[in-house]
Amino acid sequence: MEEGAAIVADAQKTLGGALMKQISDSGIIHAIDYCNLNASGITAGISEKHGKTIYRRTLKPRNPENKAKGMEKNMLKVFEFAEEKEAKFKPVVRFDESDSSVYYYAPIVVQTFCLQCHGTKDNGLARNTIEEIFKRYPKDKAFNYEAGDLRGMWVVEL
Repeated sequence: MEEGAAIVADAQKTLGGALMKQISDSGIIHAIDYCNLNASGITAGISEKHGKTIYRRTLKPRNPENKAKGMEKNMLKVFEFAEEKEAKFKPVVRFDESDSSVYYYAPIVVQTFCLQCHGTKDNGLARNTIEEIFKRYPKDKAFNYEAGDLRGMWVVEL
């Protein structure tokens, strides 16, 4: 649990910090471009730094590469169940007997700054932002969130 939590904390800090810096320095439109071009590389750098594979998964992807599949869908449904019951999200560790792997799953919860790209028109999502996102992700499903909502999860292969 501790190792998974440390890797996820590093990933969130690094990716979130880079995005907030881009928004602050260049505005939301440039941050969308930055995220599109760099998020996977930042995550890969965290994997390399820790010697473990980390990635993000969701049921409502913006980037099709982040779409949950198999057991990942089941874990997200567990997190959704907790959200519906207004329970606190807690990371989960699971052993996969099929390949003797251990996985750490940690929820990704929408923060206020996330609403600039993942919110609704009513909570800060500008029309030009929506247009810019759909240029890069024509099948985007990652809208209409509110702060505190479950966005997806981090997966760390321990």
